[in-house]
Formats: sequence, structure tokens, C-alpha cells
Amino acid sequence: MSPDYTSLFVNIQHPSNWPYSDNAAEAAPNGTEVRPRSSTVVIRREDGGEIGV
Repeated sequence: MSPDYTSLFVNIQHPSNWPYSDNAAEAAPNGTEVRPRSSTVVIRREDGGEIGV
């Protein structure tokens, strides 16, 4: 949460290889394994107000 309560940050870690394949090497174009992908999502109100109030 940002100090002013206007943004909520959610971090997501994929637990496995992506894209899914029984053989991770075949999923990557260069023949190497694909690393798990992580993301950060920021949630904000459209009016710029505080979240959860």
C-alpha cells in the first residue's frame, strides 16, 4: 500500500515455467528453459481517492 493509501501493489509469482509444456525446452524459441514470470499489479481508484475507506 502506498503511504497515502491511493495505490495497492500486488506481487504475483508464477509457481512454474511459462508457457506450460511438459518439456520446457520445447516451449522456448531458442531451446532454453523459460523462467517463471512474476508481475506487479497496481490497483487505484478512478477518482484518485483512498482505497478501503
